[in-house]
Amino acid sequence: MCTYLSYPAVLLYARLLTLLAVAPIVITRAWCLWEIFCTIDAADCSFTLSLSPAEEEAFLAALVVDGLDAVLTPFAKVDARLAEATNPDDLEKILAAIERGPGFTPLNALVMEKMRGWVADTAAERLEVVRTAGSWDEQSLRLLLRCVELLAAQGRDAEARAACIEVMQNMLSHSLLRSLPGTTLCICAHNDGRAATPPR
Repeated sequence: MCTYLSYPAVLLYARLLTLLAVAPIVITRAWCLWEIFCTIDAADCSFTLSLSPAEEEAFLAALVVDGLDAVLTPFAKVDARLAEATNPDDLEKILAAIERGPGFTPLNALVMEKMRGWVADTAAERLEVVRTAGSWDEQSLRLLLRCVELLAAQGRDAEARAACIEVMQNMLSHSLLRSLPGTTLCICAHNDGRAATPPR
């Protein structure tokens, strides 16, 4: 069980499922942050983030159009000190529990790490979906390039390297390399440091 459960006792279930919109309101709410932290901290609990189908498509579209910052920056703004709650008494007690227990900086860091890890997991899952379906069209490749960047940004270099090689091979086989300007370095930056030159 979570070592900080003297107040409030939040782990009523062994699994906490958070429905997360692309603009994650949950990281601004004191109860949500405290529940997320306690679930992560408890060895016998699991924490899952989930999007509705429409939210997932919006998330992936933002990743393609707006880039990594659009999906990672919100998770760099976790600050329990600024969190809100409907009940002022709840807010006071939760903030006091954080201060007595993990502290604000460790809690913020842990929640940010978990959230950003989920973003990378989502990218990896989409890579697998496209791989299984064999749908290597231009739109899919644009998305997969962003997924490669996400994995690399999260330090998952082995996954990023394997994916970037596969994406490059399919770009070449579908004659899409020239139609995706500026992507060569993105793909090859993690290929053991070797840059690639588009075919002439």
